[in-house]
Amino acid sequence: MKRFKLGMFFFILLMFFVFSCGVYAQENIDEENLTSQELALRCLSNSEDTLNLLIKDGFSFQRVNDTFVNADALYNNIFKQRKKDYSLVIESCDEIENIRILAYGARDGFLVLKKFYNESGISSLNTSIVDSLIVSIEEEISSERYEKVDSLIDEAYGEIISLQSANTALQLFYDATATGVRVFFVRNWKFLLGIFLTIVVVLFIYRVKIAVWRIERKISKLDIRRKTLKDLIKKTQKLYFDIGSLSESMYNIRIKKFAELVRDIDRQIPLLKEELAKLGKIPDSSALGKKNNGKKKK
Repeated sequence: MKRFKLGMFFFILLMFFVFSCGVYAQENIDEENLTSQELALRCLSNSEDTLNLLIKDGFSFQRVNDTFVNADALYNNIFKQRKKDYSLVIESCDEIENIRILAYGARDGFLVLKKFYNESGISSLNTSIVDSLIVSIEEEISSERYEKVDSLIDEAYGEIISLQSANTALQLFYDATATGVRVFFVRNWKFLLGIFLTIVVVLFIYRVKIAVWRIERKISKLDIRRKTLKDLIKKTQKLYFDIGSLSESMYNIRIKKFAELVRDIDRQIPLLKEELAKLGKIPDSSALGKKNNGKKKK
């Protein structure tokens, strides 16, 4: 009896598999048998649905509407001429679908950027560049130029993270030395003026060494920025996995952007080290690391 039931179970499972394969194959055959005109009609219907969806979700829709109107007119023209090739209509539909993907991607990325900006803690700093980029992104989305949005978002992330890094470094400096530095300048301004004139001469004589110092300073700043990014990645992971205050889409977008910025820093540092080599200075990564560690301890 048990064998009979087991046999019936596998027989039903086999019949279900055969039926599913048959339906799938039939759908593929039907798809392949559709004429160019039928495919064009289907894609026009889908494009109209896309247009209505964009309108419903509050997007600007002039670009999609113009493309759809042109595609519809093109279809009617081909139909009147009794032609059989509607591939140009289908290409227009594909363009509308691509605009839809870009539109939602741009808006989601922008929303994540604004949330990150609001939580960045840099409101007391000069954020005019970031604010200008935010306005530019809004204008590009409003004008349906979605292709330009991603690069602007990357630029805004870079500015925000640079401000965070600079704010951290400045805060450490001011906390330790602000009062003493002000008093020193007031009491010794004549002496400092003489020092300034001496420095002008020294700068000219030691310009190569100064160039080396500037490059090493850039590397140090990039190291601080990379550490800031990695800390932000850890914080984002904690907000998503431990606290649960981030949505999955927002988490994925943030992690992707931060990882891209880290990779960009990893590309810049070897180039700066090549510049050091050209100046006759072999970069010592361990020395730079010790230097950065020393700054952190202060």
